[in-house]
Amino acid sequence: MQQKEEVFAKLALVIDPELDQSLPELGFINEVIIEESHVKVSFRLPTYWCSTNFAYMMAEDIRDRVGELPRVKSIIVSLEDHCASAEVNDGVNTGKSFAEAFPDMATGELDGLRRTFRVKAFIVRQEKLLQHFIREGFDHQAILNLTLRDVADHLALKSDKKALAERYLSIREEFGYVNEPEDSTIESSAVSVSSAAWSETTTSCIR
Repeated sequence: MQQKEEVFAKLALVIDPELDQSLPELGFINEVIIEESHVKVSFRLPTYWCSTNFAYMMAEDIRDRVGELPRVKSIIVSLEDHCASAEVNDGVNTGKSFAEAFPDMATGELDGLRRTFRVKAFIVRQEKLLQHFIREGFDHQAILNLTLRDVADHLALKSDKKALAERYLSIREEFGYVNEPEDSTIESSAVSVSSAAWSETTTSCIR
């Protein structure tokens, strides 16, 4: 049981790039089979035609995250009921890059795409948090002055909203922030968004 819990803890770190939710949370993990130090994870996406590059990205992330466990010596990832299941499974389980597995489809590797969607997730999580403070009646300047301590103190009294802060703090850490209590809540530099794009996003958020 402990082994399976460890595997699912790693799977909880595998995010659907479009939905910014974990695969277990979305119900995409179909089965986990553990035989001593060997693990097989099968997963299924919502539709047969889900984007192949996204499917490959998630399959790679399953392999890499579960493979971080010291007791796991081998892992097989099985994407089921997808238009490119065979190619994805062969590519991921033999260590091929996306470009090697899909030479006629790929225009490059997936690192840039991953980065793009994590930037999007950073902005969306921050916006959801700030929208909460707008609904609570905070004015523009008060929102701009919010520190992480302010956020923690405010949301400590609202158990149903704590996940907003937790998700935002976790993605800040992903982008290299230490998350000191007096740090500003609103950040832009970490995600390398152009000034114009960031200004538009932040302005729309705090109108």
